[in-house]
Amino acid sequence: MRRTTWAPIAITVIALGATGCGTNTADSTGHASVAIAPRPEGSGPLPKKFVTADLADAAAAAGVPDNAPEYARGYTEAPADSGRSCGAGFAGFADEATKVDMARYETVLRELRKRGWKQAQKREERKDKVSGEIFNAKDGFEQRGWRVVVEYRKGAEGGVKSKIHLIGIDDACMQAGGFKAPTP
Repeated sequence: MRRTTWAPIAITVIALGATGCGTNTADSTGHASVAIAPRPEGSGPLPKKFVTADLADAAAAAGVPDNAPEYARGYTEAPADSGRSCGAGFAGFADEATKVDMARYETVLRELRKRGWKQAQKREERKDKVSGEIFNAKDGFEQRGWRVVVEYRKGAEGGVKSKIHLIGIDDACMQAGGFKAPTP
């Protein structure tokens, strides 16, 4: 009889554990952190696929809308003899359902730090002279041969077209090709 009494409890505990009940990893934007892929062994440059994943995962964890397809294609379909072939890019634009703001921007930065990215550039900010609200912010990070520039731009009229974009730049690739680094 004891087995039949414990069986429903055990099934409930297993089900709750599988759904993550009680393990809320949500941040201030209300989104759970995206799992962090282990870094490849060694000290050489990170492979591009890891950088691309870091950019997308940090944005997803912050609840930033998906990468704009035309923006992503600029990097994934770049000719091999271009500077964009040495980079990775992500741009998430506000839409009717999801606002893009400084809270999401700060979460993106936190998520990048969790993935081993180190601050390499002091933040640049531009503020509204009347309200003091930040309408543009830019931070730079480095990790294993790559630089990442993260930028927030507030759109006009209530944040429509606000965006957060991230650009990863493989320094060795850029130098070998004699390319100028792309700008956000």
